[in-house]
Amino acid sequence: CEMYIVGNSLGSAVGTALAASVAPHLDLKGLVLEAPFPDLQSVALVHPSTYPFTVVPAVKRLLIAKIGAMWNVTEAMAGVDAPVLIFHGARDGDIPPELGRRVFEAALRRPAAPSAATYFVDMPVADHDNQHRFGDWLQALGDFFAGRPVEGGLTAESPQGDAAAAGLMASDEL
Repeated sequence: CEMYIVGNSLGSAVGTALAASVAPHLDLKGLVLEAPFPDLQSVALVHPSTYPFTVVPAVKRLLIAKIGAMWNVTEAMAGVDAPVLIFHGARDGDIPPELGRRVFEAALRRPAAPSAATYFVDMPVADHDNQHRFGDWLQALGDFFAGRPVEGGLTAESPQGDAAAAGLMASDEL
């Protein structure tokens, strides 16, 4: 039985925590994240629903203090041994793509990264909730589930500008 964990938005934090906790006990085949964020605090500072709480400095400090380090995806990522595939819509107005890229960078730094493939797929016309409506999403997911390199992938060592321009960044050392 092949097991993959898939998480979208807030579910990416739950999925990453689950993947890190089951890693020593199961042969997890992969972790797929859509619109992830490094930690809840990062999202609270930019999400449209929290804007009223961030314009008054004292309220903003209180918000950040209450949230603390909840749902820290970048910390949990260190415990993920399986390959990781990250999707992020370039037009995401809820969780900016740069937050997804920070998760990708954390995935590249994890101890398993040299032997576990790590991909970031930038979805140029997708927003927060519709990555699945585009063919490149299905193609990348199919390749990942089949254990193939995600088509069009560049290595993590490629210059950031080249990778961003290509719309896909990858560390592909299967």
